[in-house]
Amino acid sequence: MAQHDLGGKLVLRMQSLELTGVVLTTGSGAVIRIDSSTFSGTVVLRAESLSGRLFGQVPITLNGSTPLPPLPAPQVTMSDIVAEDVWLSAATSTVSHFTVEQR
Repeated sequence: MAQHDLGGKLVLRMQSLELTGVVLTTGSGAVIRIDSSTFSGTVVLRAESLSGRLFGQVPITLNGSTPLPPLPAPQVTMSDIVAEDVWLSAATSTVSHFTVEQR
């Protein structure tokens, strides 16, 4: 389920989330690389913006001020994701192989 929170951020709620090939850049310049990660239980993702390719094909950008498209599929796949100001919460998480580089 997708919605906007009171602060104008995009909020996505799901039962599980699987990420591969993640590269995170922090405000201090550190780069975190994660091969794969799985989040499950009640998963909540908040972001200023989220863009990528829906089902690997359709370019899409979501943020707190754009109308949210209906996503009726039980499983949604996105590739080439770029997200800004992300907060993620889950009941459980598993991370496989990560590195941290300070610049």
